[in-house]
Amino acid sequence: MFSNQKKWTILICSFAVVLIAASALWLLNVQRDTNQDDTVSSTVEPTEVARPEETPAPVTSKPIIVQLDTVQPQTLWQSQDYKIYVEQLRLYSQAAQSDPKLLFEWDEAHPAQAWVNGEYVLVGVQLQERADEDNFVEQGSVGSWIVAKGGEQAALLHDSERSFCPQLGPKDLLRMAIVAELSFFMTTFKVSDADRWISYVFNPARSEWSTVERGREQPRQLLFATS
Repeated sequence: MFSNQKKWTILICSFAVVLIAASALWLLNVQRDTNQDDTVSSTVEPTEVARPEETPAPVTSKPIIVQLDTVQPQTLWQSQDYKIYVEQLRLYSQAAQSDPKLLFEWDEAHPAQAWVNGEYVLVGVQLQERADEDNFVEQGSVGSWIVAKGGEQAALLHDSERSFCPQLGPKDLLRMAIVAELSFFMTTFKVSDADRWISYVFNPARSEWSTVERGREQPRQLLFATS
């Protein structure tokens, strides 16, 4: 018969073997779970990176034929309770149930056209026919332009008597385009013949015209026009 000391030694050794075997099995299971997690992670599709928005493209805008000396009001822009209209050589803004507000007055009637972009109205007037196709500068301005804003804060933003604007008139336009997101008016004028042109843009945020480009080849505004 074994002594009590030998029995305890055998029991302790057996417990140690069982403990070591259990620890080994636990480590194997942990490693297998980790490998499965890595496999799942590697198969997850990558998140699509947001791309920056493309620059808004100008869209060709058709004109409104304006009769400056009309006796009956001609509405150029209207939104809910606000409107901008022409009557007897005057440009007015008006809110419902309110008196009209005078924005601008012309000296005499000339052929005129208007374009609308959001709450902005651009009016171009042909002051005179171009006498010299090759040298319009010496003749002076043959056109004048004003820009008005409608709505609660209606105002005249620009007129050719106060600051720079294209010297040419609506009849010299090759194209009028708008960028609705920025409220830009983009113009391309024929300067003297089909091979010479100049482009301007009106930015309501700065209430000013800027020269964009000029040249003899067909302008990019026309090449990449969006109808």
